[in-house]
Amino acid sequence: MLKKLPVVFSSGAFGGFIEVLTYYIFSLTGIVAIFGMPAAPGWKPEMVYRPVVWGGLWGIVFLIPFLDELYILKGIVLSILPTLAAWFIFIPGKMPVNMRPGLMALLLIVIQNAIWGIVTVLMIKYFENTEIKQ
Repeated sequence: MLKKLPVVFSSGAFGGFIEVLTYYIFSLTGIVAIFGMPAAPGWKPEMVYRPVVWGGLWGIVFLIPFLDELYILKGIVLSILPTLAAWFIFIPGKMPVNMRPGLMALLLIVIQNAIWGIVTVLMIKYFENTEIKQ
């Protein structure tokens, strides 16, 4: 199990990077405005750092032996965990009640985290199927 830790962490971190990239693209195309979310503040290190690190840490949940044969479904189901953390821990801790995102914004969080989960599980599968030559 510990042998897989670098794989799940790095895969989750890459998933976090792709999540940031898609949010940035969604901002440029106006999709985030449809969901009532603010546009990305530009391509800055502080915008990328947090999702990449948290993505890596949340990647550890992929060590759970669960839906291993249905790995895309596993990515989507496990993406619910950081979504719940965002809804009930991070967003309430950061914003006053009158500034919290509406239901459409929460839907965007679900979509973004699903992207993270799918990319993470695909990277894990890639690493599992790649031979390291000595």
